[in-house]
Amino acid sequence: MPGTKNPYFNNSPADSPVFTTRRPTRQRLSLVCIINSVPLMEMSITTPGLLFPAISLLLLAYTNRFVTLASVIRQLSKLDQTPDDLVRRQVVNLRQRLQIIRAMQAFGVVSFLLCTLATFALFLHLTTLGKFLFGASLVLLSISLVCSLWEVQISTRAINIEIERLDR
Repeated sequence: MPGTKNPYFNNSPADSPVFTTRRPTRQRLSLVCIINSVPLMEMSITTPGLLFPAISLLLLAYTNRFVTLASVIRQLSKLDQTPDDLVRRQVVNLRQRLQIIRAMQAFGVVSFLLCTLATFALFLHLTTLGKFLFGASLVLLSISLVCSLWEVQISTRAINIEIERLDR
């Protein structure tokens, strides 16, 4: 229709904000201004709930890694012979892997706790707090996954030590 205005397209240059004569007000460029100017996604109480099954499965996988590693350490401790160089390298490797698995579990548990608190904050309509807690939960979960990748790299090194033993 010729007389109606389309809100998505300005037909005349006078309606365009480019042709206004007012000078824009100066604002300090700060993190708060940037955050307030970017449209944030709406978050419902179910959004953090999406992470509960994923974090639970990750914690179960981390626990399985820990149990398997503990059984390997118990088997090594039952050896009656004096440890050679390969066994000493394995022990150093196992100790490092235990520390990383402990960190993986700690980051995963804190991520799960923050996800739970985010859900509770959203339940109380504390949206900003809920978003912050959910974001922190995602960061800790990411750190946990990076630790998991690191542990896999060390585990691969342990397998290479075993291969050296077979080459003898």
